[in-house]
Amino acid sequence: MNNMDSENSTNGIKWDEKKCEYCGPCAIKCPNDAITVVNPKGLELPSRNKTDKANEFKMCDLCGTCVSVCPTEALKMGKIIHNEKEYDRIEFTPSLCNSCGTCVEVCPQNTLKVDEEYKLKGFCVMCLKCIDACEKAKKNALSLE
Repeated sequence: MNNMDSENSTNGIKWDEKKCEYCGPCAIKCPNDAITVVNPKGLELPSRNKTDKANEFKMCDLCGTCVSVCPTEALKMGKIIHNEKEYDRIEFTPSLCNSCGTCVEVCPQNTLKVDEEYKLKGFCVMCLKCIDACEKAKKNALSLE
């Protein structure tokens, strides 16, 4: 995966080549066909066709599917970079939330849900649209930590 390394990724996914077994679930499960996996023998997975392609993420939208299916934990979500600062996650403050649903409406993955027991749940791709929407609604229930 040449345009990814253990330190950086152009798309926010970090790849640890030492942990990678080139098994291919990340490429198979990617909903955007964004991942090309080529093992050290030059075989593209899962087809096992000989190729001169490089390993890459080409149209990654940070859905995190590859991270969740990687059996060796070779893929990880990178840090969120916002206003030149690094963050690990989005923090939810329930006491500031009125369940207006603005964050849910702007979520590109349709993973945020508002319900009685857990006000927000789902897999976050860290696009920060929910934070912007919450700030515009003057609630500030979401912040970067």
